[in-house]
Amino acid sequence: MKKLIHDLPFSVISTLLWCILNESFQPFIIVTGLLLGFFSLGMGRLFLGFPIDSIHISFNLVKLFKYIFVLIINIYKASLKCILLIIKGHSNIKVVSVKTHLKKDWHKVVLSNSVTLTPGTITIDFFKDTLLVLTLSGNSDSITDDFESILVKEDS
Repeated sequence: MKKLIHDLPFSVISTLLWCILNESFQPFIIVTGLLLGFFSLGMGRLFLGFPIDSIHISFNLVKLFKYIFVLIINIYKASLKCILLIIKGHSNIKVVSVKTHLKKDWHKVVLSNSVTLTPGTITIDFFKDTLLVLTLSGNSDSITDDFESILVKEDS
């Protein structure tokens, strides 16, 4: 019973995502989403080799929405910048190293995924406090600044 209560938030979130992907909030879809959420947690416990209960990721819902908003704005800004670079023929493809001040590994993963989602940049690798990024513009200025400013506040 204790695991069921502990698993409930993840199952509710996965159910919500399941309903959004199915574009329906019918009872069958909701029950299927809950069952899939509990099933995926059970499989994770069984096959990952460590208890999922030991993983504790806390986040502030307001900061999460702020981060998503900043991500969407950066995607649009970067896509316009990439379009101009390609039209003008001024692309300068380089691999650059970008230092990060994040301490938590999952924040580094979120940062590297956000950089990859932004047009014109792909995170190739990250090691300790450095991201290796393939960039279309050739400079490493402000690739991670907007994202990192939100995550650094959460990191402390």
